[in-house]
Amino acid sequence: MYRKHELPPDRLLSLTHFPYCIKRVGDHDYVLLNRFHLPLGFRAPDVTGAPTLSIAFTPRKLTPAVVKTISFDHSEGLDEIYLYDDTCSPTLGGVHLADYLMRLWSLLHLRIASPD
Repeated sequence: MYRKHELPPDRLLSLTHFPYCIKRVGDHDYVLLNRFHLPLGFRAPDVTGAPTLSIAFTPRKLTPAVVKTISFDHSEGLDEIYLYDDTCSPTLGGVHLADYLMRLWSLLHLRIASPD
């Protein structure tokens, strides 16, 4: 549906302000990305990268088993964890929305390390 940084002129709030992917940005740090592979709330690519670093978090005990409960396809990879794809977008409603909310519930219970 959308490629990285391909921004339609008119879009739903869910595409920019709700988690689509959790991406590893360092050895232990992650950033929540929206449907356009931008940090949550971003509507245009940032050329400096500074805000990405300031919103990164370090989850504690993010294991393949935990990732499996967050990933829409139950994958266990730790580099990019997708909460949905275009075939099961929560904007489709019904079971897709319910499944997404269950994955968000798992995500909400992640403990993160205190910032240095």
